Amino acid sequence: MGDKPINLLSLDGGGIRGLSELYILEEMMLRIKYKYKLEKAPLPADFFDIIGGSSTGGFVCAIPQQDVRPPAGPTLFRTYEVGKHKTHNCTIYDACRATSAEPAYFGPVEIGESYEREKFIGGGVGYNNPIEQVIQEAESVYPGRKVACIVSIGAGLAREIKFPDSPDMGHPKLSTALMDMARESDTVAEKMEVRFRKATETYFRFSVDRGLDNLNLQECEDIPNVKTYTTSYARQASICDKIDTVVHRLVVSKAQYQANGSTAVVPLTHHISASRPAVPDQHIKRAELTWHIDDASRPHFPLNTHDISGNSM
Repeated sequence: MGDKPINLLSLDGGGIRGLSELYILEEMMLRIKYKYKLEKAPLPADFFDIIGGSSTGGFVCAIPQQDVRPPAGPTLFRTYEVGKHKTHNCTIYDACRATSAEPAYFGPVEIGESYEREKFIGGGVGYNNPIEQVIQEAESVYPGRKVACIVSIGAGLAREIKFPDSPDMGHPKLSTALMDMARESDTVAEKMEVRFRKATETYFRFSVDRGLDNLNLQECEDIPNVKTYTTSYARQASICDKIDTVVHRLVVSKAQYQANGSTAVVPLTHHISASRPAVPDQHIKRAELTWHIDDASRPHFPLNTHDISGNSM
């Protein structure tokens, strides 16, 4: 995407509740489709330069079983090359299994060559909200680049965490409380709200505010309820307006302004049917999003990747 401002997307872990994140993301893409009269909804990858998530939130980070709180953070599984701290070049299947290996439901997943296989557990344990890892990755991959939009989507506000009256370490309620603390996302979200309190046009946090806390992580029967609560949340006036703001910044950040100065286009990913063989990238005809613009529709992007890392905010 050249030297254009970048956009970041972070997705929390949350089991079946993580579907709410996809519904919110889908709403953004459908608004772009409707507003700009596209034949199909664009893909998030058309607008987000880095997409990171934990557990069911995004299939990118996991934790070594032998060191569940590594000083340098979780292991990141990437789909692109980096100059430092490369990790296993594993399959998407293995990365998904590793970051979703919730200890309460699954055993650790082994990744690597036979002589150096490592065991991983789900990234949701301790890193359920991976926004800090996404921001660090942005500074590493795009040093000094302008940042248009940081979108962090949660899987619903957490329920209160209660410890039992009994001091017995084997008490089932104690182990449940400790696991809830390890999966908790809201503390990191509040930390980010403080960091970006003066950058409300750059950082956007979405997380369904009621209903999802009563759903079990693993119950697929709750999917209709996830949809219901997420739809209700997105219809709130303040949330609806915030989604519109995100949509506008996403589109404008990737705009290629035309010579006449009054129109701009955004190249979109070509949708390839599963029944049709893929063709080399250079032969793909790119779809384009086109619209008429004015100076008022061009937002200012004051922050860069160094700024958002907290080094100068």
